[in-house]
Amino acid sequence: MDLPHLAQLLSLSHNLQEHAQQSSRGEAFIARRRNAILGTSLARENDVISGLVGLSIQGNAYENLPPDAPFPIEGMDPEALSLSIEHRRNQIRDLPIATDALRTSPELIEGYGMRALALGEIEALRWLRSRTTPPTQ
Repeated sequence: MDLPHLAQLLSLSHNLQEHAQQSSRGEAFIARRRNAILGTSLARENDVISGLVGLSIQGNAYENLPPDAPFPIEGMDPEALSLSIEHRRNQIRDLPIATDALRTSPELIEGYGMRALALGEIEALRWLRSRTTPPTQ
């Protein structure tokens, strides 16, 4: 998987944030919104690294938001967004733990590989976890 663009997108996010902090209220709102859109787009990708970078960019979009600044997502509470980003980040970070099971079963390797190619890494990891995690009671 080739992901060199992620470093450039993360740098762009930092530049947008710096611009927002040094701009008028209206320009800052636009910069934060564009940063949030960039992060959301990446967070929806089907690989773990892009998802985590996207969540990081989403967090950057609202970092150091002045108390009187409008929140770029209408109807969304900043605290709720922060909790949502952290929850999603933890979900993604927990997914790779299931890969240890790939050493034990050729069927799991084949199923994982087919799903990763067709649906993406995150969905394949979810499938693998569902096959290897004992059901909770």
